[in-house]
Amino acid sequence: MKKAISIGLSILLLSTFLSCKTIFLTAYGIKSEKFLTDDQIIALAHKHKFDQYSLAKLKDDYKQFLLQMKKDTSANLVAPGNTRYASSTAHDMGQPLQYMLFNKDDQLISYFINCYAKGFPNLKWNKGGIFDVFPPRSQSPIDTAVSWSSLQAHFIWLTPKQTGLNSNYTCVVYWDHLMGRQSRRLIKTVLRNYKTYDPKESIHLVFVNNDNYFYEKSKK
Repeated sequence: MKKAISIGLSILLLSTFLSCKTIFLTAYGIKSEKFLTDDQIIALAHKHKFDQYSLAKLKDDYKQFLLQMKKDTSANLVAPGNTRYASSTAHDMGQPLQYMLFNKDDQLISYFINCYAKGFPNLKWNKGGIFDVFPPRSQSPIDTAVSWSSLQAHFIWLTPKQTGLNSNYTCVVYWDHLMGRQSRRLIKTVLRNYKTYDPKESIHLVFVNNDNYFYEKSKK
């Protein structure tokens, strides 16, 4: 009898957790993982008015890139007050929504990910006005081992490849259909900042879709 009650409570707790999780995801506008063709990715970029910028998607080998990063003990993390490891960087680099700003010397100088944005029912990308300046004040710990040159090796370009060599900055945005309006809100925040400062700062803007990466990940 006690065993039956215990099993019953476990099932009830599990169903409650799953129900709450579904409500939570729905409230944020998060969708199910979905495979997108190149044409679908470009069509989404056109729909949300950023198809005039460089477009790419993550290669299948991005997972190996993150696994190698976890093993890398040479990561040089510069985050005052934080003690982190390469595995933490790999975790952050594996998030669905990201903003990375690299300077002309190939150095990551500003970094944002969904985990640190917080907020409900929408993530607050510009909390405290950190996107009201350029470069935006970094929201997440920066790993100086991450560079634009190493990152772009794991992209498949959907528009003619541009290296940004003639730009002072390269801005990389990870976006997807998966994260719904949270993705669109990040893009709007980035574009607002870009349009304000690009004329005098010379910024190369790259939008990288990661839907297929998360779709393949969900199948395993």
